[in-house]
Amino acid sequence: MISNEDIFAAATRVLAERPDATLQTIAQAAGISRTTIFYRFPTRESLLQALSVDAFMRIKTVMSVLTGETSSQYPQKLLEVTQKLIPLVEQSMFLRNVPTVNNNLNSVWAEATAPLTSYLIQLQQEGILSKEIPHRWLVASYVSLLFAAWDEVSLGELGSLQASRLVVHSWLRGAGHISI
Repeated sequence: MISNEDIFAAATRVLAERPDATLQTIAQAAGISRTTIFYRFPTRESLLQALSVDAFMRIKTVMSVLTGETSSQYPQKLLEVTQKLIPLVEQSMFLRNVPTVNNNLNSVWAEATAPLTSYLIQLQQEGILSKEIPHRWLVASYVSLLFAAWDEVSLGELGSLQASRLVVHSWLRGAGHISI
């Protein structure tokens, strides 16, 4: 019997190439019947929501290592987290190409990025990051760089380690205390 994980793997591959793919196309890629996929996911939107929640929870699991971390070694901690996020390229790339299926995902995304948000707020409170930059902006800019890295890795332009270093280096240069 095929697992949801197997369906998610097929869906991420298909959606990376064809964001408008139908459930039937995804079922064919997963090697299952239309009936099977419709039984598990009655609508395309229900599959996209489940796939999004799965990707967000994977991201949360990685970001959770920041919970309770001290500010010492913060560049290294951000690099470690980024290095663990880069391999999630396949599970996450479709997120940008597929329209948000409902607003409930916003709360799941907020939950997934909460450890990062808390850590960045802590760094601001300790004067390591500028307090003038809203924490939502810090999170959004980091995530944007992460998506850029995922693009480059998926295209074969960068390796995982190089992409991770570029994300952290670029982000820290933009979040420092240098005024323009």
